[in-house]
Amino acid sequence: MEDEKRLKRRVTPDIDSRGTKAGFDESIRPSIPSDHIEDSLSADGLSHVDSEPAAAAAAASAAATTRPETVMSLLKQGQTREDSFDKDIELWHRTITQRGDLTDDEARVLDEQQGILKRHFTAMALLGLQGGNQDTGVYSPIDGVDQGVPLAAYASHGGRMGYEFENSNTAEQFTNNLIFGHDERGDRAIESSHDGRFFSGIGSRAVPSDERRGASDEAQHVHAGLYERASSHTQRYDPSKNRWTEHQGNVLNPMTYGNFAGPKDNSVGMNIPMGGVGSVVETKEDTYGLLSSMMPENWRKNREQHSAGTSTIGSEGAIRDNKTGYSGVTRPTGQQHGHAYFKYDSPDQADPRHQKKREIARLRGAATQNQPDMEREGGRLMVGFEGSGPSQNSLVGQHGALSMVPGLAKSRPSITGQQKGKKIGLPSGLGAVRADVREDDMDRLKNVWQQLDTIKGTEQESDIMRRLLSARTVETRLAIIDEIENLPSARR
Repeated sequence: MEDEKRLKRRVTPDIDSRGTKAGFDESIRPSIPSDHIEDSLSADGLSHVDSEPAAAAAAASAAATTRPETVMSLLKQGQTREDSFDKDIELWHRTITQRGDLTDDEARVLDEQQGILKRHFTAMALLGLQGGNQDTGVYSPIDGVDQGVPLAAYASHGGRMGYEFENSNTAEQFTNNLIFGHDERGDRAIESSHDGRFFSGIGSRAVPSDERRGASDEAQHVHAGLYERASSHTQRYDPSKNRWTEHQGNVLNPMTYGNFAGPKDNSVGMNIPMGGVGSVVETKEDTYGLLSSMMPENWRKNREQHSAGTSTIGSEGAIRDNKTGYSGVTRPTGQQHGHAYFKYDSPDQADPRHQKKREIARLRGAATQNQPDMEREGGRLMVGFEGSGPSQNSLVGQHGALSMVPGLAKSRPSITGQQKGKKIGLPSGLGAVRADVREDDMDRLKNVWQQLDTIKGTEQESDIMRRLLSARTVETRLAIIDEIENLPSARR
């Protein structure tokens, strides 16, 4: 019966795929530590892939180089800034495109997770990112600050980004389409209690797949494996400045406890298979020294077959160890790698103090002719990526209470195992990266997402997503968005 539950559609992991490696003008490189500057420009001296999609694909193919095979090798610290970027691209591409031998529920969760991640990357590309300082409120297009940074890197080096909305209708449409793929959430379930915890939102969704809600009952399916979770970050809106700010709690400082976000359906996470389902994490040798020569040949071969093995990425980032002994069944290692976090906050428009502040701000703006670039009363959706779900051990560290302590958290590697953004010259800090979402953007966004869905699971989609993750300029990213919009509607 168990075999009948297995999904029959198997896709071989993209083990031999290649990354795009593009150099950039050294005169516009942001200030970064000297140990990351040396040899950071690729030896082949390739320039940006700024031409049409066909030329971009040709350049990507010409720049192909053999990449490391295992996830652990990709998670090791890059020697240069460019090396780190190459790893970011490869890890994210595997994560959003690779499939595997999964049960029906695992495959459904993975499909929904990959859809969310692809919509997130295309939204960043279409809307454009801004980098700045939330205390001063001064932001500018991020490519004017960080030239030559691939899109994948902005989701790879710690920190969070925020989608800020013009009005509540735009916020609802965007958030529902990003996470649920539709204008309305409908009856799509989010898990509220999990992993045997007594309190909702504490801990993580179960790592062993057979213990997850929905594993044995289709009616209990949890959309994308999403679950309510607490967080050490929250967001606040100042109507007098038309400005959102992000705040972080510190478990050692009671004065910051108000910054912790409680577990509600506006604060959710999902454990993602960072590195791609089916990817080899690491290969283990089976050596017994002198004992090997003393073992019967048949016993030794059987032992080597089962215990040499490899560990692989499973559904929702559970690390599977193929060291099976004699049971013939792979087992979880207790590790889980990859997590995405989403938190939406809306201004409390019912608060008379907010309404008064907003009216004063409008009057001041009218008097000085200094109107805001966009009203931000629709709310803010914060998106972040972490090494593992709460209270889990990832491949690069542990995600627990101590990781919330400033100082300790900074020393932990990012989701891709690379340096934190500040160390390699990326915008970092609370509220450092944002994207504006206007009502006029929604029709185009939804069209792009719908068109991309028509080629889901194809080589064409894999190629487009790799080039988008590798794209280093606004022009290149928008050219790929245009390409998606003009895809032939093959599945209509």
